[in-house]
Amino acid sequence: MKILYPIYLQLPSPLARSVQIVNTCYHLALQGVAVDLLCANRCDIKEIQEFYGLGDIPANFKIIGLPALIKTPTSKLRFSSRLPWDFFLKRYIKKIINNSESPIIYLRELKTAKAVLPILKQYQLKSVYEAHHIEYRVSDANLLSLETKLYNEVSKVICITKQLLTEMRTIFVDANIGPALPNGCNPVDLSALSVSREYLFYAGQLYRWKGVDTIIKMMKFLPEQKLLIVGGSSQEDVQRCKKLASAENVLSQIDFIGQVPPSQVAFYGAKAKIMLLPNGDELYNSSYTSPIKLFEYLSYAKPIVASDLPTISDITASTKSALLAKPDNPQSFADAVQHILNSPDLSNKLSKNALALSKAYTWEHRATELKKCFKHILSN
Repeated sequence: MKILYPIYLQLPSPLARSVQIVNTCYHLALQGVAVDLLCANRCDIKEIQEFYGLGDIPANFKIIGLPALIKTPTSKLRFSSRLPWDFFLKRYIKKIINNSESPIIYLRELKTAKAVLPILKQYQLKSVYEAHHIEYRVSDANLLSLETKLYNEVSKVICITKQLLTEMRTIFVDANIGPALPNGCNPVDLSALSVSREYLFYAGQLYRWKGVDTIIKMMKFLPEQKLLIVGGSSQEDVQRCKKLASAENVLSQIDFIGQVPPSQVAFYGAKAKIMLLPNGDELYNSSYTSPIKLFEYLSYAKPIVASDLPTISDITASTKSALLAKPDNPQSFADAVQHILNSPDLSNKLSKNALALSKAYTWEHRATELKKCFKHILSN
């Protein structure tokens, strides 16, 4: 079994989707699946390994950089263009086919899927599209026809949440949609870390829709507490959050660590007393997102306060593994935090339940379920 996973992204990357992609491919390879991860431009395997905290790279896992024109703040390019990458991607797929291999093409980007769709049809290749949202609903209504065509052509569509699965089956009635496979994490090994309970803790990007503004404003209701924020690849977002904290007169209560590699987040997470997941109440968060940080938080065996959204409560509610607060409501988050601080029994119960639940949401488990899907596709 061979998988080609093309992704128009330079690796390593601070973006959360890169964590999901690299770990999905890595754990598939550990389970015996041959995986070629095709990214943009040259990549250093050792750098990727260290950045994402991977173990030894199996011989059946290849990370191959295809030439791309991607403008970055440090590059001398005046513009970006997908055309070179699309060309070399199609050439690579044909090369594999000419070597008498029939790979499954694993896709998660609409533009990449559009580029390779003719090859899928020409060579009758098996393919999977991993849907993270419905493109025409979040970006451009004109994409409905392209999405419909794509989902009808691929062998299977895998959804990242149950909510997305239900919606897609309603809209794209002729496509082979399902199952829903949420994200996962690598269980945090706290035995090698100095574990303490000093901070309220948030890790992730500082985009407004992530809800970080909510927990910054929350701090004025918790004057005795300190908040540790890890993440923020955009200096513009970091400065915006610091400005907000200053305006709310809580800057002295917050430590902004900045962006760190995924492999180093646990060092800071070990210092947490409560983990915070404040996603805002909007379509993407309520129906489409499967937050990796939720699954990482679970494995710390510490209490979690999270937004009461379907994509989060669907994971945590039945096991009572997080205390849910009203999204976009600083007072509600502060009340939930204070309730945990005042209730050691509740804190211990949430921590114990979180750790137990985390074992069902690992990258290893997700790779096992994906492998079952691949076998089913190949048998039909």
